Amino acid sequence: MLTELQCKNFQPRDKSYKKFDGGGMFLLIKPNGNKYWHLKYKYAGREKLVSLGVYPGISLKEARKKRDALKLKISENVDPVQEKRQAKNELIENVSNTFENIALEWHKKKWEDSTSKNAKLELSRLKRNAFPTLGAIPIKKI
Repeated sequence: MLTELQCKNFQPRDKSYKKFDGGGMFLLIKPNGNKYWHLKYKYAGREKLVSLGVYPGISLKEARKKRDALKLKISENVDPVQEKRQAKNELIENVSNTFENIALEWHKKKWEDSTSKNAKLELSRLKRNAFPTLGAIPIKKI
């Protein structure tokens, strides 16, 4: 078991090295002096690695809480790496599929070859009336 003082005092070496805390969690110390918390675990018969954060931003106490939470998920047959990827993909999808982005795409397709007054008027109405309230909302939530 590591202590906060030990974590603080680990010095960089020529090569990266690990200091284990227990339960698969370790502190990886890089040659440039950066320190990273990681959790090594097995899921579906394969060994996997998940990042818990950067020390000292994530203290030893916080890293242990994260480790325990992830171990609980693993025991419930949830892969933390897969869950993290899925959450990231959903975030990217929600950011790119906002009402404003979809409406602008629709407007561009509808009025693609047009420079008419109606096209400009329709776009200005969207910008003035719809985008301030609905613009940033993911299209799935509307």
